[in-house]
Amino acid sequence: MSDSRIRTILNFIILNIFRNLLGILRSKIIAVFHGVSQIGLLGQFLTFNNLQSRVVTFGITASLINSYNYAKIKNWSKDEVIAFNIFVVLAANLINTILIGVFISALTVLIYGSLEFKLFIWLGLLLNYIYSFSSVLELSVQAEQKFNLLWKARGWGILVALITVVPLTYYFSVLGIIFNLIILYCISFLFLLTRGKLRFNIKKAKLLFKFNKDIASYVLKVAATDIVRSLFVLGSLFLVRVFILHYFDLVTSGYFQAIVSISNYSNILAEGFIVYYFPTISSIKNNDRLRQEMAVNLEILLYIIVPFIGLLMVFSRPVLNILFSSEFILLQNYLEVLLSAKIFYLLYYFYSINFLARNFLKKFIILEGLRSVLLIGLVMLLSKLFAFPGAVYAVLLTDILSVFLIFVLSHKLEYFKIAGSNLKLLVSAFILILILFLIDLPIVLEMAVLLVLFVLFFDVKKYKQVISRFVK
Repeated sequence: MSDSRIRTILNFIILNIFRNLLGILRSKIIAVFHGVSQIGLLGQFLTFNNLQSRVVTFGITASLINSYNYAKIKNWSKDEVIAFNIFVVLAANLINTILIGVFISALTVLIYGSLEFKLFIWLGLLLNYIYSFSSVLELSVQAEQKFNLLWKARGWGILVALITVVPLTYYFSVLGIIFNLIILYCISFLFLLTRGKLRFNIKKAKLLFKFNKDIASYVLKVAATDIVRSLFVLGSLFLVRVFILHYFDLVTSGYFQAIVSISNYSNILAEGFIVYYFPTISSIKNNDRLRQEMAVNLEILLYIIVPFIGLLMVFSRPVLNILFSSEFILLQNYLEVLLSAKIFYLLYYFYSINFLARNFLKKFIILEGLRSVLLIGLVMLLSKLFAFPGAVYAVLLTDILSVFLIFVLSHKLEYFKIAGSNLKLLVSAFILILILFLIDLPIVLEMAVLLVLFVLFFDVKKYKQVISRFVK
């Protein structure tokens, strides 16, 4: 992997670290000054908002980048490609606003259990208008592979959000967090609009209503696949949260939100890769090069993710105390379960994104549909059998079964097969995480075990090379 490629990935990983620092500050202030129930309330808002945001962007994460890469092959106008994606987002937002307006009372009770939170729904609508059009600009820049410009836009948004997050959250609790999110996306949007030298500008707005049938057909096909996937993934998470709120209570929902949010910090590494990886893998036509690209990226990802998850497991107790409060330390074992699940999830995520990038749309939808059904079914079943621990272990079981499913669906695709070196690395990672999960020692001894296992199972020289190239 070239130095410029690694530096690009590093830049976005750093941004994701600071973005997650925002989440840490929000959660800490809420936990200390507003209580566990407000953590639960925050979790409900974020889960529904994530689902909504994918609905209003209507799959353009995949469709804009894919159609942009196909424009040269198909002799399409790239301006018309961007214009139609903007039109799709505008239409999705308007339809979403109408539906939310009609069913707002029922939605408020379903999500929050009380009508007093209607304002959260309306502010969520405003947030998603800003987010969706900011996403269009960001994806246009990403499709052109202007990664430095994208990095600056996101960076300014995160910087201003970091400055405002403490007073807003302290004084206004969850409402302040919503305002902070609005600021985050507004800054990124305005930066790209005023400084981005964008390919698509207001002078070309007339293209919004000039449809190329081939472009429209392709964009809608890919977008529909991605939106179905989002409805499966985020819809299942939303239903799980609603189930936990109504089957248990808001406090239990707060506990679940706490451990899920910490385990999701490992996603900052994967998301940093995907910014570079998805447009790159979408543009590769040669199978040998594709196989090589997948192998190299998986290796780099594992070398960074495994130590990160290992450290979170070793320091799970102080992490819960620092990020939330001493009240959350009782969740230590459950947090380690979800961290163990992350190895399986990230492997699943890495390979599933290739289905979308290579236009295996039917397999992609089947895969996401089965995973969503598994998650909802297992959480409901195991919660009724084993209460809250059942819900946590249901996530682990879902991620393990998802990896099995993805290899069943891809076993005939030669370039999807795991390289021998990657397979060895994966087995080592699973063993290391399993040992850390099973042992219960003082932090110093667990840290020593982690170091010994890492030296035994991983190529330390290669790891040093990866890190040195990151910080060069």
